[in-house]
Formats: sequence, structure tokens, C-alpha cells
Amino acid sequence: MKVAILICDDVLDKFQPRFGHYRDMIRQMFAFLDGPFEFSDFDCRLGHYPKDIHDHDFYQQCSQPGYPRL
Repeated sequence: MKVAILICDDVLDKFQPRFGHYRDMIRQMFAFLDGPFEFSDFDCRLGHYPKDIHDHDFYQQCSQPGYPRL
């Protein structure tokens, strides 16, 4: 299964040593499922998106800008 990870935000710097980045968390979630999985990261903050919606089987957005920061 081809999985697109749409990166819309990132974990605060102070929490990254403990929790890592959102894209890593998503990959860890899929580790509990039967694969195989092929991941592609797209940093939407930089305007990077899949070229065609049919290129991937599953899309996962990680976080969303606009939420209050701790």
C-alpha cells in the first residue's frame, strides 16, 4: 500500500527528542499493521503535494497549523 504523509506542522523542538517528528509517529502506527507499506512524505508547508490523487492508496495528514502551541 502506498501511503502519502502530508506534513502540515511539526512537533515543537522541545518535544522532538522525546517524541520525534509526526512522520515518524505515523510510520510507527503502521508498524502494527500487516504491510508492506511504501511511504512518501510531502511537506505541504513548502507547497509540496502529490502530483495525482491516484498515486497513493492512503493519505494521512499530520497535525494542522492553527492549533494553540504549548
